[in-house]
Amino acid sequence: MEFSPQKGIETSLLDDLYLVGKNKPLGYLALEVILRTGTSLEKIKSDLEGKGLKVFALTEDDCEVGSGALYAYDDKALQNILNNNVDILAQNAVPRTALGFILWMAKFDATPGTKLFSLIAEALGKKG
Repeated sequence: MEFSPQKGIETSLLDDLYLVGKNKPLGYLALEVILRTGTSLEKIKSDLEGKGLKVFALTEDDCEVGSGALYAYDDKALQNILNNNVDILAQNAVPRTALGFILWMAKFDATPGTKLFSLIAEALGKKG
């Protein structure tokens, strides 16, 4: 079943999660933003897992997002990007597995303009 969120201010905030797939392998959203949409965390998780995505939450202690965040990813698509960029990952001591990469990204930043920054942008479905 294909999920299409209704368009509105609240649901468009959820697009970073609901648009995850082959062309946007990774998305995340602050838990406080999710709460403001009025959509339950359980429903979002269920919707995303129904699309075949892996979904997990990190607390504010485990990531740089003040309220914690919900992460969703297409394991195969993200791993493909990582496999094509093992040199960049190795040069920056970044884990090469999809989950390891996300956990690293949740705690650390890449310098804008670097190859690692571009790799993270690509994983998030952004250009540059």
